[in-house]
Amino acid sequence: MSNFLNVRFEKITLTNFKNVKKGTVDFVKTDNTDFTFKPSILGIYGQNGSGKTTLVQVIEIIKFLLMGQSLPSSLIDMISVDSKNSEICAEFVISDNKVQKYSVKYFVQLEKYYETIENTLTSLEQNKKIPKLAVSKEVLSASYVNLDKKVKTPMKPIIDYDYYSESESTFLPNTKFVSLTNNSKVSQNNLLISKKISHDSSKSFIFCIETLKEFRDDYRNSDKKDASLIIIEHLVRFANGNLFVFGTKNIGLINLNAALPFVFKFEDNNHMSVGNIAINLTSVSDIPKEAYDLVSRAINSMNTVLVTIIPNLTVHLEIVGTQYAADGNEFVQVQLYSNRNGKKISMANESEGIKKLVSILQLLIVMYNNPSTTVAIDELDSGIFEYLLGELLRIISKHAKGQLIFTSHNLRALETMDKKFVYFTTTNEENRYVKMSYVAKNNNLRDFYFHEILLGGQKEELYEETNNGAIALAFCKAGDSVES
Repeated sequence: MSNFLNVRFEKITLTNFKNVKKGTVDFVKTDNTDFTFKPSILGIYGQNGSGKTTLVQVIEIIKFLLMGQSLPSSLIDMISVDSKNSEICAEFVISDNKVQKYSVKYFVQLEKYYETIENTLTSLEQNKKIPKLAVSKEVLSASYVNLDKKVKTPMKPIIDYDYYSESESTFLPNTKFVSLTNNSKVSQNNLLISKKISHDSSKSFIFCIETLKEFRDDYRNSDKKDASLIIIEHLVRFANGNLFVFGTKNIGLINLNAALPFVFKFEDNNHMSVGNIAINLTSVSDIPKEAYDLVSRAINSMNTVLVTIIPNLTVHLEIVGTQYAADGNEFVQVQLYSNRNGKKISMANESEGIKKLVSILQLLIVMYNNPSTTVAIDELDSGIFEYLLGELLRIISKHAKGQLIFTSHNLRALETMDKKFVYFTTTNEENRYVKMSYVAKNNNLRDFYFHEILLGGQKEELYEETNNGAIALAFCKAGDSVES
């Protein structure tokens, strides 16, 4: 199979997720002439409960699906309460940054249904209905352009899968079904099994390991290679090694002072090492020896940048012991410390902002240097000094090779980033994300945003107005009820 190309998001459209009936974000595209990836940064701003975190959660769902993993049952609550299905359409570009490019669309429909669990113990209790989440429909489509070979193909479906379809083929179109299965009856039967497994385990049919095994086996045994598998493999690699999501769970660990989530990635001689580890903040952490070596390397790399952001501050893992598991594997016992001017401080005693920076900085370094890396961070501004945040985003938006997607409440970044990198949430559930219109080059986007909130002027309302008098009166009434 060919060398791996670069992958990144071009557009995401979500339908019926929480309070977002419909929302679309469009990322800065590649140059149509040379296909070179440009800096791609996207900040989402808006009032509380308006759909910012929802976008990050949908990106995490995409990651789960492309990795062939089961969607957590908690994601059932992501589907709008008045809807049975939610939909995602993720558009990607896969490019060599020179002459060839695949444009890829991945549409997926998630279904909420109820599984009946029969009660066999007593006739007094009714059968239980357990809510479950399933992937009911997927469509993977692609087009291709090669400037050297002067080849250009239109957008066409590679795999059109519907769990409830009664077609003899597990997916359509039939030509692709025959090509990807090498017209093997055994493969066709195995895909029927994969169809059932993926539905019952809340996985993607296209990207689950059972389906991929059939495609890969048939690809190796086929005389005529179907390029569709190349696209699928690129998306699998992207999700496993180049797409990172730092969401509310990670933030919660830091806020509780329980652990510091640490994600790292290295590539050496076409070998990629990716890991995600939570380092205890108030006690010793047991880390496998191989993981310790990688984490130490990542921390050393991170310190190069950290000391320029927070002068005289570095972070270190201190070994306090070793132990062996029953299977003979060696574990290193470590504690995490910060070092300021030679003074060692437990990381548990550092500010939330420092912990947040340490937790995400390695991801930002990888994203800054790798055009195929996408990092999505919820509440990027949490605990970080607003001036520093603005300067970091200014640097990333001008020079980073990868893609950064973030949500924030702090508006300082609006003064340092180009307006094309910013989306705002609206009060319209049917059109939840918009870019600001009528912004002049000399406008301060932060001031302009406040102006539009107060006076309007955009096609969509940006803020659901609150009544200060009503708020004050409510506080008084609430106080009276407490005192009585």
